[in-house]
Amino acid sequence: MFSSKIGRKDGAYQERYLSPAGAAHLVNGYAYSGVDNSILANLIVRHWWNWLIDNVVPVWIAPNMLTLMGLICVICCTLLINVVDIETGQNPGWVFFTQGILVFAYQTFDNLDGKQARKTGSSSALGEAFDHGADSLAIHMWSIFLGNALQLNGSDTLLLFNLLLSVFFLAHWENYFVKQFVLRELSNPTETQLLTVLCLWVTAYTGTDMWKQEADLPIIGLITYGRIVLLSIMIGTVSTFLDHMSTVKENCESKGQPFQTSLLFLTPVCVCLFLFHIWSMMIESIFVEHFIPFIMTGGFIFSYICVRAIVQCVAREPFTVLCRPLYIPLAACINSFININLTEPIIDDTSMLYLCLFVAFAWFSFLAISIIDSFCRTLNIRAFILPGKSNFLPASTIDARSSL
Repeated sequence: MFSSKIGRKDGAYQERYLSPAGAAHLVNGYAYSGVDNSILANLIVRHWWNWLIDNVVPVWIAPNMLTLMGLICVICCTLLINVVDIETGQNPGWVFFTQGILVFAYQTFDNLDGKQARKTGSSSALGEAFDHGADSLAIHMWSIFLGNALQLNGSDTLLLFNLLLSVFFLAHWENYFVKQFVLRELSNPTETQLLTVLCLWVTAYTGTDMWKQEADLPIIGLITYGRIVLLSIMIGTVSTFLDHMSTVKENCESKGQPFQTSLLFLTPVCVCLFLFHIWSMMIESIFVEHFIPFIMTGGFIFSYICVRAIVQCVAREPFTVLCRPLYIPLAACINSFININLTEPIIDDTSMLYLCLFVAFAWFSFLAISIIDSFCRTLNIRAFILPGKSNFLPASTIDARSSL
């Protein structure tokens, strides 16, 4: 049912998330502009991607199907954390080894989709929006299975999620104003993904107890190896944040625009982080026990914010600060506050958490389906099927810097 309806060529597209002006830009003015400055991608991994595109990936596979396959790999990684050895109560080594393979597969699919689009002559705004939307959805799952491997507690895993989403959203914030999607040299998806593979395979070999061991670092003092990895990601995030801020500030000044206006773009994400931080403190005991559904709830809301921002980037739509799914954590905070003074809560905090998870998932799903449908109708294409015969381009002619 889903695949038969998405991208049908009959009927008018819905304007719920795409204005007529934005639709006109997708048809007449859209052109992807991106640069991947990843050291490892440009020196090593891109040769693997190019070989696969030239020799393995069939021409009839739609680029968005490759993106979807990559997302499925991340979903499988997350589901595997439920496989526990009955005797030890921990994940067996093969789980982490398999997760490492799946992360590498995700990275491969994530970089093949853009090359396949250019190879088959099927590049479109839908491809960019679908690719980046899938990446935004993968972030909260990524923090869950990586946090599990590093033996991070709920609060540290939530911090890891916040760091990953910050880097991701800042790249799109810069893209909105600079009109170019730039991936930095080190704080880059490729480096982060390969670091994750390394951590997972080290865990598969040594076991999870290694990450609980402590090292005595200058200034910091005793810190677990798992938190050392978290600290390195934090340092990279701060560096990237300052770099993005500087780039956007220079761009605004060159155009005579106030830099403060550009900061409004960050409002929904900042409010989201703030509300979830408050909520986690209000239900601390429940958060410790149910931090995975808590992070998943935040993940779906973050993905909603990101996808709206991505659509506004590719369609050159005006930015809107209001984001209705933020009512979800706001309602949860109000419910927890009311429950403090009640002997019998109206909705207990655990039930509220899972209700919020369901609503956030439903809200994001509706957004995703509506946008895919709108883009397909506007561009007169199918989401997961290539139109007729495609014009081949060998991978050697495809700019390796534009891997999205």
